[in-house]
Amino acid sequence: MKKIAVIGDSHVWGAGAKGYGDQATIYSPLDPMALWFLPFTIPSFVNILRNKVNSKYDSYTKEYCEIHSLPFSLETHSELVRFQLFTGNADASFSVFVNGKHILDRIIHAGCKPKEFVTITIECKGKTEIKLTGDAILFRVEEYGGNFAVVNCGFGGSTVEHYLDKHYLDTVLPLNPDYIVVEPCTINDWLLGTTDEQYYDATLRLLMEANKISKALMVTVSPICGGQISPMKTGNKEYEYYVRRSIDAAKKIGIPIADAHSAMSEKISGLSEKEKFALMYSDNWHPNDLGHRIYAECIFEVLKKYL
Repeated sequence: MKKIAVIGDSHVWGAGAKGYGDQATIYSPLDPMALWFLPFTIPSFVNILRNKVNSKYDSYTKEYCEIHSLPFSLETHSELVRFQLFTGNADASFSVFVNGKHILDRIIHAGCKPKEFVTITIECKGKTEIKLTGDAILFRVEEYGGNFAVVNCGFGGSTVEHYLDKHYLDTVLPLNPDYIVVEPCTINDWLLGTTDEQYYDATLRLLMEANKISKALMVTVSPICGGQISPMKTGNKEYEYYVRRSIDAAKKIGIPIADAHSAMSEKISGLSEKEKFALMYSDNWHPNDLGHRIYAECIFEVLKKYL
């Protein structure tokens, strides 16, 4: 099995796609920053991309979405399994056993802002029995089988620097991906006041890190509504300039680009702001189902050249 990690911010996570808000309402007491993973049924671009890959390349996924106390046991013939766990009001610990062999212990800390979620990735061969014990809470189980696994590694609210510091080591490296699709967190860096040069440097570093361990490609971020100047940090360059700097970073090291930004911009060209919003957006900074479909189509057209 070859693994395709899709990394980035809330766009990768699935914000804006139909039904994501229902999930956010259900689980908002758990985490306001989308650090938990959405179900495969949400029509986000990663889920759409996964469906395209699964259909064309004889692959499959399964999911278990019910919050569950430990112990929890799973017997599987899938090649890859991911677990997500969290805790309540007190620190919790858990242990993982594979075919009866103890492979790790982890502690999840309570009181973190945002709430801490821990993702465990296990590669399997043949029939595999996995058991989780302890007092943590199981949030989600994902199984992948066949030729390819498209895996969502998106975390809402991430700047590029934050993704590298907080999520890359814990979520991407344990997956040992063969391909990494990088959505370069453009909106959050623009919103939160990263300068365009700082953003370029961080994006370049993320792309270089991804390209060290896999075949990397970058997808450009959607255009936005509501003005080009950050409402949180004035004095920096306009949003479109940040998009161009991400492209500059990818071109500098020869990373293939899936230009979703241009495809979406063409789709809304000539429309009023009100018409643009109605066609493409769930809010000023997140695309709706149409935008997510364009993301997926642009990525798939580039990615399939390498699969």
